Amino acid sequence: MTTPAGNAYPEIPGTGAGDTEELSDLVAAMMKNPAGRIIIGAVTSIASAITQGVSSTLSGLAQWAARLRGDVDRHENDLIAISDEQAAMNELLVDLAEIAATDQVTPLWAADSDDLTTFPRSQWVPITAASTGSESAGSGGSSTLHSHRIPTERQYLRPQADTFNATGSVYYTPIVADRRGVPTKMSIIAGGESGVFDIDAFFLGLGVYDPDNQMVMKVWDSGNIRNALPSTMQEFEVTTGLAVAATNEIVPGQLLFAMHLQHAPGLVQSTRKFAWIEQAGIARPSSRLVRGTYYRAPGQATLPNAYPLAQLAMSTNGIPWHGLHLEQVPS
Repeated sequence: MTTPAGNAYPEIPGTGAGDTEELSDLVAAMMKNPAGRIIIGAVTSIASAITQGVSSTLSGLAQWAARLRGDVDRHENDLIAISDEQAAMNELLVDLAEIAATDQVTPLWAADSDDLTTFPRSQWVPITAASTGSESAGSGGSSTLHSHRIPTERQYLRPQADTFNATGSVYYTPIVADRRGVPTKMSIIAGGESGVFDIDAFFLGLGVYDPDNQMVMKVWDSGNIRNALPSTMQEFEVTTGLAVAATNEIVPGQLLFAMHLQHAPGLVQSTRKFAWIEQAGIARPSSRLVRGTYYRAPGQATLPNAYPLAQLAMSTNGIPWHGLHLEQVPS
């Protein structure tokens, strides 16, 4: 813009194009949140009122004061509305937190998100097997070369079975329930080794400890599933057939037992191995209900319907792996 004489008006410091753009960006940024809009509105009202007041009469100044008072009241109401909205949002967040706390899931490094397990899958890692080494002389006999091989192998257990008898030890592995649900599937990591000298029988089952009679009561039995076993070692699951109903629902705090039995009566037969992890062999104090990592009932032809917990043989050298898949009872 130029003067009537054709000369350019001197630029006022702080109002150049760059400064104007920065001010515009700042105003736009402030308009993106409620508090910023209130501040911009107040400043605009005050600036407009001052401009009018300078060129108006005392009556105009009085009108400006009244408008300013109205603007202050309006912006105060806006702040109250924002505060009420934030309080409502906080109340909603509290409700969501309460809902989330009523449900429990299993981390994927332990098992599927709806499973209970005897130990996390991530702990089942290979261990060092017998190492080998070799040594050879270098050229000219001035030095020697060494090589070492440290192989690893999976951790597994071969259940005890009785030779010449269709009996064996029933393995009881404890699982403490930490949520509600119906156990519709049981998982185990086993398989392989099938052939002429394969096992005769393979049983899975589920028991629950009854504090009233201090017995482990069987609630599900797979029957002999030898022919359903996979040909290679892998995780597989067996459907329990339990109806998803309140009568079959486990509740937090119940002491469950995964049950397992194999028959291998032949002289050259051996039981099928299944996944487990080794433990330090230290029992828990005698004051505890569950002192061992697993238990055994020897000489059993089938999974017992009931067995006294105190009469089970306690072991502390490892933990067999089992998983229980739970389904929620519809409300």
